[in-house]
Amino acid sequence: MTNQNPQFQTIGADGGLMALIPAGEFLMGAVDDDDMGYTKSFREEKPQHVVHLKVFYIDVHQVTNARYREFVKATGHPVPDTWGDANFSAPNQPVVGVNWFDAVAYAKWAGKRLPTEAEWEKAARGGLVNKRYPWGDEPPDGTQCNFKDRDVDTDVLYDETVNDGYRYTAPVGSYPPNGYGLYDMAGNVFEWCADDRIDYFKSRKQNPIGPTDGPGRTVRGGGYLGPMFHVRCSRRGGSPVHITASNTGFRCAASVD
Repeated sequence: MTNQNPQFQTIGADGGLMALIPAGEFLMGAVDDDDMGYTKSFREEKPQHVVHLKVFYIDVHQVTNARYREFVKATGHPVPDTWGDANFSAPNQPVVGVNWFDAVAYAKWAGKRLPTEAEWEKAARGGLVNKRYPWGDEPPDGTQCNFKDRDVDTDVLYDETVNDGYRYTAPVGSYPPNGYGLYDMAGNVFEWCADDRIDYFKSRKQNPIGPTDGPGRTVRGGGYLGPMFHVRCSRRGGSPVHITASNTGFRCAASVD
């Protein structure tokens, strides 16, 4: 089954709508100090550099509990522990409590794969050049994404001036899409990537990919438990492959032959 818009296709066993990300160059990484004083992680986003990627597809939405349930029914894969928590188990919420191996297994079942870190960042930028967020340079005010606002039960690195409407994960698509028609590329949940963080000082220009044989992988996008600087397009996180968390999910990518 395909969508009538050639830029959006319904692809794979999960029936997920995917957006076509065009081939070409983009600027990866950050150039200005916008990491709210957290200089160690900021340095990991430099130097900003030009990357050229082949065309690819990426899911319009984060994989939901409903889509993940179809995978579980088809394969017998274990269910996430978070399905026992009503705060995270609604059908249209992003699936969380999945480790990297779970995400890879789902992607393989669906006939897809996880995006590389470079693919993820290009997709998140939505065609904008050198902007902090998928919507531009303006800090999130509660209307663009779900992050650590005043509703989150913590007194550390939260923004008491913002109310994004959700204490936990929001249903996917609750906020406006970016320029490529992708939802929740900032906030809601971190997303697993196929590779670990690329060394920007040594990265190749054409279709770069980070290490894939180590104990960790990149996670991107920030989440409902993450502060404002986590939802920047250039922000890089990492996690051991076996770890599960209530603020980590994924979306799939697909190559174009």
